[in-house]
Amino acid sequence: MMDLRPLTLADITQWGHLIGICFDQLSINMEALIHWLTYLGHLEAYGLWDNDTLIAQYACLLRTIYCDDTPISAGMSINMAVHPDYRGMGLIKQVSQPVYDSLKDKHAILGMGFSNAQGVKVDKYSQGYGYQVVGQMQPIVIVSKSFKRSLLILSNDFPQSQSLMSNHQRKTHFHKDLTYFKQRYANHPFRQYHYGIWQENDQIIGIVVYKKVRLWGVPSVALLDVYSNHIEELLMRWSTTLRQNNIFFCHTLVTPQSAIKSILQKHWRVLHAPYSRTPYYLTIKPLSDQMKPSLLDFCEWELIGGDVL
Repeated sequence: MMDLRPLTLADITQWGHLIGICFDQLSINMEALIHWLTYLGHLEAYGLWDNDTLIAQYACLLRTIYCDDTPISAGMSINMAVHPDYRGMGLIKQVSQPVYDSLKDKHAILGMGFSNAQGVKVDKYSQGYGYQVVGQMQPIVIVSKSFKRSLLILSNDFPQSQSLMSNHQRKTHFHKDLTYFKQRYANHPFRQYHYGIWQENDQIIGIVVYKKVRLWGVPSVALLDVYSNHIEELLMRWSTTLRQNNIFFCHTLVTPQSAIKSILQKHWRVLHAPYSRTPYYLTIKPLSDQMKPSLLDFCEWELIGGDVL
């Protein structure tokens, strides 16, 4: 008998097992991932059971977004999973609808997510799912160069300082602070991130989050996130640090009118051969008549690759 009900950490064994099957991952890693998500924010999830077997699940993370300096609540779609034996039965709509009903009760005005090409097909063709594609994250590759700037501290460990300057942005963006950065990156259960730290005395002026990759067969980096009130200066110090460490290429994903993209185009040579094995698209589902039309304008968003999760 089919049973639709909220998922909690009491269901984590079956929950992690289903996600592991659908994404070809170890169940134990998926269980750790679920725990990690609960520390990033409120996790709203429903599952459909066939007797004692979890056959479908849908989960959203309640996030705060700033739009015109006004905080709003959004349900960020984290993952959907349907057991291979039960696909083609319209179960995504069945498990997603109660999630969005709950998010509305919590005053979320939109659902959002980052879909790959396969997910966009679901968005376009699933009846009643209700998402629309807003735009594709743009891949950028820059060639690092040196400026007359002090170097950042490179570390595999997140900085211990509790003092970090605020991060003011004008466009629509996720709320981020030091606590979020630490949980998002330093506390991830199985991914290893690296940090470029701009610190003066006991105060952190800025942080760059990156991971090591290879581009065109040479050691390079992927820029995932930045946090500073002086992003342009932070990135110039970052570039200088890369060059001093014989790293010549940096890849990132950004929105088309983001401040970061403008800064990169201003100071660095941007290569026109994009590097992106998996394209990601911002998708939005309106949940309220109060949702501003600007939220459907991709040029109004300030996003970077680490926001994809």
